[in-house]
Amino acid sequence: MKMLLGSIVCFLVLCVSTAGGDTKKVRTLDSFIFTDCKVVIAELGEPRDIKTKDEIVTWDIRDNAVSFNKDGRVVSILTTGRLRTDKNLGVGDAAGDVYKVYGWPTTTESNTATLKATPYLRLKYAKNTFFINEDMKVVAVEACSEK
Repeated sequence: MKMLLGSIVCFLVLCVSTAGGDTKKVRTLDSFIFTDCKVVIAELGEPRDIKTKDEIVTWDIRDNAVSFNKDGRVVSILTTGRLRTDKNLGVGDAAGDVYKVYGWPTTTESNTATLKATPYLRLKYAKNTFFINEDMKVVAVEACSEK
């Protein structure tokens, strides 16, 4: 009986000590703009692939493509994963929610090119671009520095 009671107490202590979880606030997509590689690695992990074109270096990290300028600052980040915008929109949300929160885009473009082999509609706003699939769901979001 003592052994069983001890096991239950250990289990409860473990559950209570981990129940709060990680209280660290998850960074938004937009908040990565102009941060450096140390912040990106701390938040998203190490890159699994690195590409360079002109003066832009792009890291492939999980479901994200993070582009840095020549000064080592993030100038754009595209996600097909869990990151959300400052206005709490992200992958899986309905196109209608994008319109409700952001209004009409500055540019709308249909594209027969593919993003993960799916035709998409691109809704461009000042700092965010939303890629919408044929089911009118967000499949990717990009945050960029203003040009």
